[in-house]
Amino acid sequence: MKPGKERQTPRRLRPTHCVWLATVAVATAVVALLQVPVSGASTSPATSAGNPSATSIDLAASALSAKLEQTAPDVFAGLWVGADNVVHVALTTETSVAQLTLSSFPYASNLSTSIGAPYSEATLNSLVSQFTSDIPRWEAAGVDVSTIAPDVKSDSVVIGLASPLSDTASQALANDTAGSPVRTEVSGAIGDTVCNRTACYPQLQGGLAILDTSGFECTSGAIVHSPNTNVNAAGDELLTAGHCFTLNDTVVQGGVFLGTVVSRAYGGNVDAEAVSISSLWGWAPQICAYTTGPCSQTVAYAANPAVGWPDCLSGITTGYHCGQVTATNVTVNITGGPTITGMVMDNLCSLPGDSGGPHLDGTSVYLEGVQTGSNYQVVNGNNVCNPNPNSVYSPAPTDLAATGTNMN
Repeated sequence: MKPGKERQTPRRLRPTHCVWLATVAVATAVVALLQVPVSGASTSPATSAGNPSATSIDLAASALSAKLEQTAPDVFAGLWVGADNVVHVALTTETSVAQLTLSSFPYASNLSTSIGAPYSEATLNSLVSQFTSDIPRWEAAGVDVSTIAPDVKSDSVVIGLASPLSDTASQALANDTAGSPVRTEVSGAIGDTVCNRTACYPQLQGGLAILDTSGFECTSGAIVHSPNTNVNAAGDELLTAGHCFTLNDTVVQGGVFLGTVVSRAYGGNVDAEAVSISSLWGWAPQICAYTTGPCSQTVAYAANPAVGWPDCLSGITTGYHCGQVTATNVTVNITGGPTITGMVMDNLCSLPGDSGGPHLDGTSVYLEGVQTGSNYQVVNGNNVCNPNPNSVYSPAPTDLAATGTNMN
């Protein structure tokens, strides 16, 4: 380890070589950062309104959620996309403003509304913020929190725990959450290890192994662009997780110099960094999907995914696999690291080395974010998937804004 390097030891919540707690309404778990030793979204493609694709419905659902959060925050209780591409909207009560907003949804036959939810989404998010501020006090009482997430399907908040609660810790948590729609889940602990995988050099793409000179290994996320042409002639950069390397770190791929970390954000509501791309490299806007052949998954746009969106991860350890988004606005408490808010959670397994890997919508060209951490387990010294897996990451638009980059 170099002097002054920020290095993570195995812990519960870490950027894809991190560990996290199990949560309440949305399954959470102890998350570990998956790095290992060894500005915004652009316009979406046009789609036929008469026969909408799953991607069109997903994008319209995210837009509808944002509108309802703005126009009817007191009655909007949440939105999620079902497996049948039906967009489910929950309201605490029916109002003319909410109905007017719902009428703007372009795919009426794919919309289902329910009335009578006890808590609005704003209330759940407020509880997440309140409980986030309680984490230091809870930890002092022996409550090992990994994640805090709103679960709009059950209209509650899920608090993820790294280990079962003692009687004292349980009482401390109960005192602070009494009367609130909360449940806890335990998912176990996580650790880091070394990993490797064949790369696609000399064409730089997402989903490849990248390392710093100390041998810490992560996954490349996606090619992005920066107005800072002093970085290189075209302003081309590589997006990955902020916990992977430190600012000004030298990064290599396939044993060849790639570039240096030119911007980094790790904490607050984001985990992302941008690495300059040396003029020695060519690049392409594709993602390597190891289980489906060549690096052929094109990515061109950034999106804020909603609950129910498809979610596919490409990592150097677990390869390319898909699930779905299970929660948004999740608080992740990284053991030995920062508490990060506003994250996305899915039901995918990720293991050490997957940190920084791209999350895609799986059906088109949308980047949802780059991998931060998961609730993987260590069994007999081996890293294995949790039976009830969760992974977390900050949304792609947040990553781009924090690193001063874009997808154009």
